[in-house]
Amino acid sequence: MNPHFEVETAERFLNMGLLEQALSTLRGALSQDPELAEGHIVLALTLLDLRRIHAALHEARLGVSLAPEDDAAHRVLALVLRAHRKRVQAEHHARQAIALAPDEPSNFMTLALLRRDDQDRVAAREHLDTALRLDPEDVGARTMLAELHMDEGDWEAAEREVEDALQLEPEYPRALIVRGSLYLHHGQVDDAREHVRWVLSRNPMDEDALRLLVAIKASTSRLMGLWWRYAVFLSRFDSVRQIAILMVLY
Repeated sequence: MNPHFEVETAERFLNMGLLEQALSTLRGALSQDPELAEGHIVLALTLLDLRRIHAALHEARLGVSLAPEDDAAHRVLALVLRAHRKRVQAEHHARQAIALAPDEPSNFMTLALLRRDDQDRVAAREHLDTALRLDPEDVGARTMLAELHMDEGDWEAAEREVEDALQLEPEYPRALIVRGSLYLHHGQVDDAREHVRWVLSRNPMDEDALRLLVAIKASTSRLMGLWWRYAVFLSRFDSVRQIAILMVLY
């Protein structure tokens, strides 16, 4: 099979939250062409979603080395560096992506994400507005805008944006998590649980879904909520670090 087609297929799997399928498909593509830059770029994103951030950093840097003029390579490296909390480097590559492709909405979304991390909602909104001017049907930008509205406590605006996002892509995992969070806010626990279960059935490691699950458990039982918070905290580390934490606590 054509490795470029395989990478496109893997990217569709990734967007649907089917990470293992994406990983398997990318391995097939890269076995045919080990220097396929787009393969390493999508592999970095897949590994990032699987929380294998060190492997993701290796692949993202390899993607940039193979395609230094590809805005996607710099954008993905920025996202991986963000996961490593390397803020200055992440900002550099996010802006490099914009310089290479100022008409690509995803590049402005990456910068918006960094600004949201900094609690700078005004700047984050400006970058999201730019992304949506470039592509009014960008489901990721609409979902992030809904999240910003939730940060501000504007639940009605968040409802409108996430409904628009889900009309564009009904199975977009992040939008489903936002929808679930809104259900929980309104006390509709069963509906919230249904949404989080669907996302976790695709990707059991989805951090946003796990956080929502903790919130759902906490809303029904304080003790259960504490236990889930502890379990999710531990799950963020590899097995060696989990053992070390348990030894210290013991």
